[in-house]
Amino acid sequence: LLTRWLPAATICSAGLVISYAVFCLKKKIPVGSDHVALVAPLLTIGIGISLPWGLMDGLAVSVVPKERAGMATGIFSTTRVAGEGVALAIVSAVLSALTQSYLGTSHEAIVAAQRLVTGDLKGAGQALSGMGELELIHAYNDAFGLLLWFLTGITVLTAIVIFTFMGRGAGKAGEAAEESIAV
Repeated sequence: LLTRWLPAATICSAGLVISYAVFCLKKKIPVGSDHVALVAPLLTIGIGISLPWGLMDGLAVSVVPKERAGMATGIFSTTRVAGEGVALAIVSAVLSALTQSYLGTSHEAIVAAQRLVTGDLKGAGQALSGMGELELIHAYNDAFGLLLWFLTGITVLTAIVIFTFMGRGAGKAGEAAEESIAV
């Protein structure tokens, strides 16, 4: 619906910038807040992600002839799911490495970091018996905060790239996206 008034590049970039705003909101949520305090950040993430998400299929399909739209959608969806799986694995590995950097260089620290990333606080404490649970939680939180900064930078950079380069053919792509959304 928004492609009637705004170019697709603007909508996609705005969605990423809105997602970036979550990091700014995160600073205002006190640690130990109740679940209600998470509504605004989660709603903001949902809005930010939904803006480019709805356009992706239409934009991907708009570059192929209409008789091949089904094939293009299948290839795009498969590539997207595979990319998400690879991205999740990379982010998990980076989080594990960052957590391990706060815990030390021993084999036990590596095992503890891997267990922390999977949510196994008790197992991490058993692997690294010299540290208490509170220290393990702080190491994980520090690593997660650093990872958020890194991902925030990627999000802003991606928004700039999309706005800059996708805007060149926005008229045709926006019309195609609008047409495919209407179908």
